[in-house]
Amino acid sequence: MAAVARTAHLQLLASPDLRTRWTCSIRSRKQSRVPCRCGSGYGIQTPDFGRAALIGLESRRPRRGRRHSSSTAARASASTAPAAAAAGGSSARSLWHSFVAKYLAAVSRVLTQVQKIQLGPVGGSDIVAMVRLLLLGCTAVVAYVASKRAWGKIREHAAGKGDGGGGSPMQVLARGATCVQSNMGPWSLEDFTLGLAAMAKVTEKEPPAMPGKEVEAEARDAEFLMRAQHWRAQAESAYVQDSGSFSLFSHLPESAIVACEWQPCQDSFRPAYVVFVDAPMGAVVLAVRGTSHVIDMLLNSGTSPEPFCDGTAHGGFAHASNVLFEQALPHLLKAFEAPGGRDKKLVITGHSMGAAVGAMCGLRLRDRFPDLECWAFCPPACLSLELARDCAEFTTSFVAAHDLVPRFSLASVENLRERIGRFDWDHAEAVARDDADWQNIKKALDAMRSCQRAQAEAVKLASETGQQVKESRAGQTAKDVGSQVAGSDAGQKVKAWGQTAYDRVADSDVADKVKGAGKQAKDYIEGNENRDEQDEKQQNSDPMPPLYPPGRLLVLGCDPPGCGKMPQQRSDVATQRNYGTYPTFDEAQSIRWIMHEAQQEDLAEIVVSPWCISDHMLGNMCEAIGYFQAQCPPAMGGHH
Repeated sequence: MAAVARTAHLQLLASPDLRTRWTCSIRSRKQSRVPCRCGSGYGIQTPDFGRAALIGLESRRPRRGRRHSSSTAARASASTAPAAAAAGGSSARSLWHSFVAKYLAAVSRVLTQVQKIQLGPVGGSDIVAMVRLLLLGCTAVVAYVASKRAWGKIREHAAGKGDGGGGSPMQVLARGATCVQSNMGPWSLEDFTLGLAAMAKVTEKEPPAMPGKEVEAEARDAEFLMRAQHWRAQAESAYVQDSGSFSLFSHLPESAIVACEWQPCQDSFRPAYVVFVDAPMGAVVLAVRGTSHVIDMLLNSGTSPEPFCDGTAHGGFAHASNVLFEQALPHLLKAFEAPGGRDKKLVITGHSMGAAVGAMCGLRLRDRFPDLECWAFCPPACLSLELARDCAEFTTSFVAAHDLVPRFSLASVENLRERIGRFDWDHAEAVARDDADWQNIKKALDAMRSCQRAQAEAVKLASETGQQVKESRAGQTAKDVGSQVAGSDAGQKVKAWGQTAYDRVADSDVADKVKGAGKQAKDYIEGNENRDEQDEKQQNSDPMPPLYPPGRLLVLGCDPPGCGKMPQQRSDVATQRNYGTYPTFDEAQSIRWIMHEAQQEDLAEIVVSPWCISDHMLGNMCEAIGYFQAQCPPAMGGHH
């Protein structure tokens, strides 16, 4: 049944009408009530990169009976969208359609044909296998050609030759891609595969100390923890795809939604967000969704530092926060102008990318809303040190001890590369000698080093052989023959003929043209060499500035790490909770969580561990805050 459903789905992807296959796919999945993979609850499912990209290619036409943003909000969004898209919307759409849509359509057609081919009985015809390999090879060729063309376009945008101005989304993406290429040192296969695995194994056996100092006030403040858990839940509710699901998971009526954009904007690279009124908490809320779409992934890749609010920030997030500020501000003002709105405060919440964009948007909103609160959960490293500290006036960030994202920047990755080069393999052997995974790592390392030694010996042998041939009698004989030919009558005739030909060419116009072209080529090469030397000097003298997570940092750590469990994939649950380390009630009785307050510099280095991804999940934050809530008196009264 699953194979039939996938075949039908791939045939829809290959159909010529994108809107038809988009609508049919939604209806078929709504009827089967598949859990939403972009967030909690039931709704639109994006099982792979192809569907996620196709969802972003065309705007979805609202179906009858579904509640979206109000007409006023829609008109406000329509009025602000052209201004945001004018900077580079046409270039973004052109690049996106030409190098992603066409590639995905080709891959879908190939996969459709592969799906139609049925395997014969055991020992069947080899023709089927050959056809499969041929089709997969065609897919690989299409992917390679598309990536080469896309990278060429990105380089044009980075050089300012593409469409759009300097602040267009494609310019941000291009600068980020070229920044990574030009500022990252080389990674060997040994470092990238075995080094990271070995570091994770050592961290598993010897967990590092938590950064910062332990705080007890917030860990025992029931009201603070209740608000933290509430805004964490609202940040998770932003991952849904429609107003009805948001109402279910936020425990608020649909009429509380002032404006909502459930899909990121492919023209302006604006993330999805929702503005709503949380009357029980006395707040107007701006919830920004984290990474759940291909456009969000492109935003994350814009890593080049850009000027932002008298400081430096992650280029992609800076662009997104500026666009979000322009589009969300009219909706916020509308909510505050409603009856009872003046008595409320502004709260911004978000997870991951949404936390970074929300906090950076708060830097621009705090002058208008002095009582602003920002709750950031697992925010990425996105601001320079001064700006990150400045956010502490209104931002509280919750970070897990092993989370990779708040520590990830070009500077920290370069630092990690250097740490792997200095990795103490002997200490790792002493720590993890009896571990089965470590034995596999060691075997792979020994095999790779044996190959490297064999390769080095082969190169050395070839060099020595070449030197011997050069110094041999055959080489000397060839040299003597050359001298004899040069001294003979034939040699003299050839030399005279060559001189005559040279004189004739030297007196012609061709010689002048060749000489001019040679001079231009020489100047071009020398100019490139000088430019490369200047770039190298600039890179050595001005390294990439480190970035840090914003606001006051509360680090949550678990003893033992990962709740005593290794990360695992779970089925039949919402995607936001299908990966991580979730203890049962009985397992949670032997777990202790700790809350530390850390400084931005404490998170300058990446911790490579088995939990560096699972600690980033909002479910992990829910477990941590829930532990502290269970250890203090209830915030809503009753008996402890």
